[in-house]
Parts: sequence; C-alpha cells; structure tokens
Amino acid sequence: MRQRELNIDINSAMAICLRNGVRVYPVIRGVKFAIEVDDNGDITTYEKLIGQKEVATALIKTYKNTAKSIKSKQDAGQTTT
Repeated sequence: MRQRELNIDINSAMAICLRNGVRVYPVIRGVKFAIEVDDNGDITTYEKLIGQKEVATALIKTYKNTAKSIKSKQDAGQTTT
C-alpha cells in the first residue's frame, strides 16, 4: 500500500484534496512566490520563497504530500472503526 501512495499521480492527488476541501495555490511575495494551503479555511503559508519557474513543481509536490496525508488519516480512521 505504501508503494501505491508514493506513486500517486497529480490528478488523483488534486481530486483527493479538492474532495476534502483542500486547495493549494501560489501567493506572490515581492518578486518570489510562497505556496499556500487552504484546508477548509485553515490557511498555512510556507515560508520558503520560490521563483516563478519552481511554482508548478512546488504545487505538484504539495498536492501529492497533502493527498498522501489525507489518505493515511482516512486509512487510519477506517482501521480503528
């Protein structure tokens, strides 16, 4: 199961996130960007600033990691019930 989670594609990751009320987007900070995650109104802004060419990669990584976290929480909840 862990192997499947590591190979999650961006479309599946985005679908998982959006179904669970999570959005990931860039916000401009001067000439750089920060990645922001809106988890049902709970907003987290990452401190690391990135250039325009790095935004797409950062969004993909953040969506995938967030989707993995959501799935692991859901899986943990299913095993305890």
